[in-house]
Amino acid sequence: MKVKARYIFIAFSVLVLYLYFNGYRFTPRQAAKAHSFLERDAQLVSEVDVGWGYAYIYKVPDYYLTVMATKRGFLWRAPFSSHTKGINDKNDKIRMIGWMSCTNSEKEKATILVIENKDENVVFIEAGKETQRNKKNVENGELVTFVWDEALFVHDIKPIALSKDNRELYRYGYPLGTRTFRDKDLKWYSIK
Repeated sequence: MKVKARYIFIAFSVLVLYLYFNGYRFTPRQAAKAHSFLERDAQLVSEVDVGWGYAYIYKVPDYYLTVMATKRGFLWRAPFSSHTKGINDKNDKIRMIGWMSCTNSEKEKATILVIENKDENVVFIEAGKETQRNKKNVENGELVTFVWDEALFVHDIKPIALSKDNRELYRYGYPLGTRTFRDKDLKWYSIK
């Protein structure tokens, strides 16, 4: 009987270690903190509930990291992430700090957009598909969050920043007239 109990204990221990080292945790925030790309000095900036999971936006010294935690059985895991590393927008007045478009194993979809505004002339951010545009108020120094229950791309939602008189001030995307699409060029551009 002792031998059987020992094998059960060993099998249980191996299972627990496997789950732990593969990032499974009891809460979504713990799972996000266990994400392999998250640095120790990262600071949580925003948390977004998408219904079937949670997105956490972390500020790391040189960039932002978005981590998506999803539920698997009774445990949580954070298999998805995106970052702003390499984008030269540190001195820009408006920045995309969180962006993710993903689908989970049950085919549930979500797109998350988190924008930081430091321009006092920007009063609204508008984004969404042509027939379903969302317009949100944003003040200087605030974050604004958009969530859709479908997987969308930047060219689908065309984010723009507006003044109080609805004049377009910035657009999010690639430089106009470019034929080379690099991640580092995907940012907010002033509309003259």
